Amino acid sequence: MHGAALTLFALVSPTAALGATTALRDSGRLARQLEKLPQNPTPADVEKALRQYEKEMKVYAAQALQMSAAGGKVVFGFRGFEEVPEITLH
Repeated sequence: MHGAALTLFALVSPTAALGATTALRDSGRLARQLEKLPQNPTPADVEKALRQYEKEMKVYAAQALQMSAAGGKVVFGFRGFEEVPEITLH
């Protein structure tokens, strides 16, 4: 897994508390994946568990982002994602 990118959480605006609920869902799903690991997991076991979590998280996080963006536009006048410049963190 060295040098490979992994998404561990989704950044969601606070509209309708979706950020908080998504964070709770993230932590619960990640914990469930880690609980499935064998007693002495190999790095490959850990990577597999994290990749499965990431796969699941990206589905519900995308839905939460869309709902949050729609609510943010209506309630707070937020700009759409297409209007916000992309930021890369190193």
